[in-house]
Amino acid sequence: MASKKTTSIQERALALLNDPDFFGKVREAVARGGLVGEARNIVAIFVVAISSLLKKPMNAILKGVSSAGKNFLASGVLLLIPESAIKEITSSSKTAWNYSKDDFRNRIVYLQERSNDAAGAVDSIRLLISEGQIKRTVTVRKDGQLTTEIFVAEGPIAAISTTTRDRIQIDDETRHVSLWLDESQEQTRRIVDRQMSPLPALSDEELEVWRKVYEIISTRSSVPVEFPEWFKKITDKVDVSNIRVRRYFPAFLAAVRTIALIYSFKWHPEDFESEESIVAGFYEYAMAAYIFDSAFVES
Repeated sequence: MASKKTTSIQERALALLNDPDFFGKVREAVARGGLVGEARNIVAIFVVAISSLLKKPMNAILKGVSSAGKNFLASGVLLLIPESAIKEITSSSKTAWNYSKDDFRNRIVYLQERSNDAAGAVDSIRLLISEGQIKRTVTVRKDGQLTTEIFVAEGPIAAISTTTRDRIQIDDETRHVSLWLDESQEQTRRIVDRQMSPLPALSDEELEVWRKVYEIISTRSSVPVEFPEWFKKITDKVDVSNIRVRRYFPAFLAAVRTIALIYSFKWHPEDFESEESIVAGFYEYAMAAYIFDSAFVES
């Protein structure tokens, strides 16, 4: 009986990955968790979360005033991801990270309401993003003698944070894509109206299907994603007048790679051999531009 259910979950997850409106299905699933609107931000956070499987993931900060729904949005999207893939940080000492070994490797690190109180966590996240690891040398006592040991926490990570600040420290700002929530009166009206007509919540089995989607994508995450020759024409047109492009353009390429990885199941449902690669096409480029272009510009 358990085997039959697993097969059914697998088939339904593959059907989602083969759906031409996959990201529409992502939006629908999150909306059934109670979120209203924020269609582009939903997809952006989902792509950032999936990018955790890459060698160089993306990072994002959701920005908005108190009560805008930043954590509700992030939590709603992350509900579709297996809990084992997420490390939620509320407060952390600087040393707590150093003994984690590879616990953070290719994980989504979710930090709510980053502030000065969370400086230990923020500093550690910054190092995992920029260096890919945290090293700490400590003095320990062994067999009655003092000696030194090096503890290493391994990345990479995809960091997702929320803040009420319009700008955070510059070192963190340039390492993340900033996503602003819709604070308009029209959005508030939609949220109020939804209280009287809520959508049916996702069942446990539906959540299991979505989490299986992540697991299936992870099986192909080691396959390299390459860019076609015509992509050089895009890089030639990148505005290099702002030095932040040095960080944001690689993040954009990570978005293209992530979307190509997701859509590889639609274009190539069969398994990839180890020597094969995924080629990002115009469709993946256009999707990444649609989802993130305004975010990169505003960042």
